[in-house]
Amino acid sequence: GHLLFRLLEKRIASQEIIDFLTQMLRHHPRRHLVVVMDQAPPHTSQKTQAFIEQQPRLHVFHLPKYSPDWNPDEKVWNHLKHQELKSHQAKTKDELKHLTRRKLQSMAKRPHLMRGIFFRHVLRNIAQATAGVGLVLLVVLVIYQLAFVLGRAADGQLPGSLVLQLVALTLRGNLSIILPFAVLLGTILGLGRLYHDSEMAAAYAC
Repeated sequence: GHLLFRLLEKRIASQEIIDFLTQMLRHHPRRHLVVVMDQAPPHTSQKTQAFIEQQPRLHVFHLPKYSPDWNPDEKVWNHLKHQELKSHQAKTKDELKHLTRRKLQSMAKRPHLMRGIFFRHVLRNIAQATAGVGLVLLVVLVIYQLAFVLGRAADGQLPGSLVLQLVALTLRGNLSIILPFAVLLGTILGLGRLYHDSEMAAAYAC
């Protein structure tokens, strides 16, 4: 739930990554650190990797390529931009930098805010997985019911005008079965992705 940050006015290179990792190690002088980063060139350069290999307390994991939405840091910057800096009155770059630093310092003093941002990130992953699973189960059920009802209609057991109505009624009755399975599988898949990408390991290390 702690926030460490550094504001830079230049393009980030390997040395800036090394400096920030050093800052983190100094902030936690006795703890092992689990760091989750994307695969931007400064994060994976030979210089950065050489530094990481020399730090026995530093354990770095990389997110898959082209997946910024999976990086919890993006949620922090999104909160900063759309909540903390919403309708700001800064007129110059220096004023904006000073305001941004003050807002980040305020966020750093509110660990419950950081935990809340990560908790919403976890819930969003579970909700997205649940929606995907629910949609797949719904499509499978509709196809099955439609094939069954059409078969009975083709045999003359049902009038064709009732096909869609029967499918809709059957689907409505089976939603109570689909939803619990979708939530269960969505939770497993959502948390599984977070564990697979080491995001939960990083959260436990905080």
